[in-house]
Amino acid sequence: MSKKTSDSYTMGIRLDETESELLDKYALMLKKKKSQILKEAFRFWIMTRDNVENREFIFFPKPVIKRFFENTNEATIKEYAKEHSERFLGEFKILMLDKKGEITVEDLVVNLNQVFNIGLLNWFRVFEAKLDKEKKSMQIYGLHSMDLNFSNFLKEFIVNILDKGFNFHLNSCDESIMENAIHLTFIKK
Repeated sequence: MSKKTSDSYTMGIRLDETESELLDKYALMLKKKKSQILKEAFRFWIMTRDNVENREFIFFPKPVIKRFFENTNEATIKEYAKEHSERFLGEFKILMLDKKGEITVEDLVVNLNQVFNIGLLNWFRVFEAKLDKEKKSMQIYGLHSMDLNFSNFLKEFIVNILDKGFNFHLNSCDESIMENAIHLTFIKK
């Protein structure tokens, strides 16, 4: 049973002792409220289920993906990044149009930070996308545990999305691509 309070609902759940201890452990470790952890876990479960059932996702162990990138040439990486970014952008536009009828770069920043920081795709250990106050430049920074080819894939993926979808160009004077990190700066056209 749920109880509505303002714009949210209060719900109760039952946990056994082991589940309760695990929740306590994560709340302490992550410095978050238990309710916040449960809410994030529920969102993650819903998004994961939706991706598997409706978006043709499959999950591979990281070593399999890492080996794929280690053995893939630059042209194939660019092609894969282009295809994947076009699909991402198409799904993102449909999602945003369904929600509010318009698409802004602010929506993209929020979406990228949610998807990459929650860990749904598990592409990054740390990720941040920031738009300046005038909405004329954007900084993207991420740390991952893969390799240089994966960094190049991420760069191409993000460049395609921002260029084609939002008219932001990569400032090649302010980009850094490393084996386990990317730092990109974009300027509005």
